[in-house]
Amino acid sequence: MRRGSRLAASGLALGVLLVSATASGYCRTTTCDPRRQACPRDAQGCMTGGIPLAWPEACVGFSVQRDGSVKLGIDAGTLRGIVTDAFATWQAAACAPTIAWSPLEDASCAEVQYNSQAPNANLWLFRDEVWPYDDGGKTLALTTVTYNLKTGAIYDADVELNAAQNLLVARDPRGPREVDLRSIVTHEAGHVLGLAHSGEPDAVMNERYRSGTTSLRELTADDVSGVCAIYPADRPLGVCRPVPRHGFSPSCATEAPLEEGGCCSVAPGRRRGSEALALAALLGGALLAATRRRARRA
Repeated sequence: MRRGSRLAASGLALGVLLVSATASGYCRTTTCDPRRQACPRDAQGCMTGGIPLAWPEACVGFSVQRDGSVKLGIDAGTLRGIVTDAFATWQAAACAPTIAWSPLEDASCAEVQYNSQAPNANLWLFRDEVWPYDDGGKTLALTTVTYNLKTGAIYDADVELNAAQNLLVARDPRGPREVDLRSIVTHEAGHVLGLAHSGEPDAVMNERYRSGTTSLRELTADDVSGVCAIYPADRPLGVCRPVPRHGFSPSCATEAPLEEGGCCSVAPGRRRGSEALALAALLGGALLAATRRRARRA
């Protein structure tokens, strides 16, 4: 575990997270794919092309994988509590963001997936044995989001926590090798909500995390501005029903035949040389996360 580590860039916005190293201020994730089209950015480095992502619902349900982390001795109940607290931290922003999160039944499924016609789960899980991505062991966590290409509506989000290569702790860290799980979960919850990395050095959504600290547990003014921009008080809402798209299932399922309409699910893949992490004392994820793109239907 090294100090000055970077958090994992999420599998977001068609798989590429673009934030310049000198940018400042919050950034939203959009549907624009810079590998396929020109994606303009503003002076802060935030992508302005495409449609910003957001959950259209008033409330969303999430599940944790029931095995927790056997390796780290963190059970599902502990993870559930930390995720619940992380979302509560975002919901407590001064603008009272118009989105709520509720824990659902723990899931037996341990796969990142989205089913276009079958029930789903917005899943949080540990990877104890193997971190299945080619990132040189630098990633703390990865968020995969499924969304509608035409509207930016988020359909599903799954978060993987890298317990295979990192000493994640559910208590306060006691040394520089320990990674504060609450900090990492709070950061990833921001990605789930639709935020990209921020250039503000102290923001929860900054790409860097210093191991051995609890530095990302509390939102800064920049984080608050970001979540309030996505979920303002005057946002039109339907009935609160915290059930995943097409219903809830705690088990994995084979995807049903594709239906009409369009969305795109992204998942992590091999990072190209230009997108690799800087060496030095960095432990998190890449600034640019190259992903494997999987076309899906809504």
